[in-house]
Amino acid sequence: MNQTSIKDQQLCWEPNAETEFPHNAFKALNSEGYLIKNIPTAYGGSSLGLGQKTPELLQLLTEIGRRDLAVGRLYEGHINALHLIDLYGDSAQKERYYQEVLDGKRFGIWNTDAPENPVKLVKNGTKNELFGLKIFCSGGLHMQRPIITAATAAGPQMVIIYSEELDNLREDASSWNPLGMKASYSVTIDFSTYCPTTIQLFGAPGDYSTQPHFSTGAIRFAAVQLGGTKALAQCALMHLKKHNRDGDPNQRIRMGKMLILLESGRNWLREAGRIMDNETYADADKINHANMTRCAILDICNNVMHLTEKCVGLAGMMGDHPMQKLHRDLSTYLKQPGPDRALAGVGEWAANVKNSTNTYD
Repeated sequence: MNQTSIKDQQLCWEPNAETEFPHNAFKALNSEGYLIKNIPTAYGGSSLGLGQKTPELLQLLTEIGRRDLAVGRLYEGHINALHLIDLYGDSAQKERYYQEVLDGKRFGIWNTDAPENPVKLVKNGTKNELFGLKIFCSGGLHMQRPIITAATAAGPQMVIIYSEELDNLREDASSWNPLGMKASYSVTIDFSTYCPTTIQLFGAPGDYSTQPHFSTGAIRFAAVQLGGTKALAQCALMHLKKHNRDGDPNQRIRMGKMLILLESGRNWLREAGRIMDNETYADADKINHANMTRCAILDICNNVMHLTEKCVGLAGMMGDHPMQKLHRDLSTYLKQPGPDRALAGVGEWAANVKNSTNTYD
């Protein structure tokens, strides 16, 4: 497929219930070839975001986020997992797992340990055994090939899980009761006594957090967030038009502010994609720009959300108003970990760089 924008193709799907995994969305994404977008072309994909075409990948993530934030969250995890396989998988692993994507399997990333029982990988004779729990496992066992990190003496080891080999009773959704993003179905899973084979272990211990890839991946979820923010702004505008309030001078000012903010976000992502694909930029510069992009888009999303609240008012918080779900999903998804750390990293970079006024010329 030559096209990369679901906006151009008008890809759509019948929505599932808000609390259900979005089966219909992923069926559509698979049938239209979106699950293989960042597989290398040699394996049948389009190589988006693999050192090339990153602006196109970010545009795609934005459009899917605009269609549905929960789907965007899960799809971004799928893209992240395939990127890790490209970076750290050997030829046999790439051959196997890329073929599984071509066959329609969904991948993901689960890296958050339960504080009281983190996941460990133990060698027991000739067997590899896992013990412990992961929390916030997005998509749960509906993601057939999630990648987890497991502690070893040498550092965290990446492991590809075959979800069909896990007992469904190990999946605990009782703690997943968020304000929004319910369909992302982020559950707790117990991996104790699961025994992965050698081909399921990929990369060296510690590879998962290798820079610049670990930090620069933040631009992907920022793209999804911006897409959801576009949908929220469009919803507010439709409300104003429906009630003949779009001509009010104060509403015009708010609409103008929202348009400027969204265009700023689009430009941040476009520049971030350009920098990630340009080998002349140092890793430190790429990390810094990713941190700036993430922080800028977080502010943009929060500001647009506040403006839509003022545009629509209390009506937008009612259960039967389309803005209400968009608002809940966005406010939940914006709670990504480490925003202060990212902003502090920008400040540290600015304090240490020799010529911060002419870095990206």
